[in-house]
Amino acid sequence: MKYLFLSFLIILPLIFSCHKPEDNPTPKDKVPYGDGSRTKIEGRVLEYGSLKPIPNALVVLEEEFHMPFTGGGKYYPIDSTYTDSDGYYIYDFKHIDKLDDYYFSYQVKALAPKYFDNNSRMENGYAHRSDIILDPYAWIKVHVKNVNPFDENDELRTGSPKGGGGVFIGINMDATEIQNKFGNRKIELLWVVIKNKIQSIHKDSLYLPAHDTIDYEIFY
Repeated sequence: MKYLFLSFLIILPLIFSCHKPEDNPTPKDKVPYGDGSRTKIEGRVLEYGSLKPIPNALVVLEEEFHMPFTGGGKYYPIDSTYTDSDGYYIYDFKHIDKLDDYYFSYQVKALAPKYFDNNSRMENGYAHRSDIILDPYAWIKVHVKNVNPFDENDELRTGSPKGGGGVFIGINMDATEIQNKFGNRKIELLWVVIKNKIQSIHKDSLYLPAHDTIDYEIFY
């Protein structure tokens, strides 16, 4: 039983398909700024789905430098600010285009409690308008239990339409796990049960509200 429970904890995250939010691309809403020696970016930090403003979100200005043809480097924080009550932020700074053999680029990253962080890249010498969308946390509490055992070969295969998952064999599976997911989204579940050499396929979908916990049972 201990072995099966540990296996469940390792594999359960693969039961559910979830879409990782893509980073905001370089904003298209931009215009040349001044003489090109400064860069400006402003916008709002908003919640995915509801588009509610997120006040007091931390917005970090980050800098990256790299040599030509190296594919870019790691971003490092160089300044920070917080959004106001309407989720608004702004940066207006003197950028570096090139220093010695290094080229520089910049982005802003937004972070807030109980939200997944996200970022927005920018182009030097432009004024940008870029709203940053953050996915809220949500939780799903799943209880998996073999309630109608046939024999020791009873099998539960978990996964998702996008692949992945695990295999649980035996008659005494009974475990619960809480997983952190993207809120304000619908997720899909898929599992296969094999008993007495008969296979049955099951699937379901459910909506996860922001900052809420949903209970779900897989009794087989």
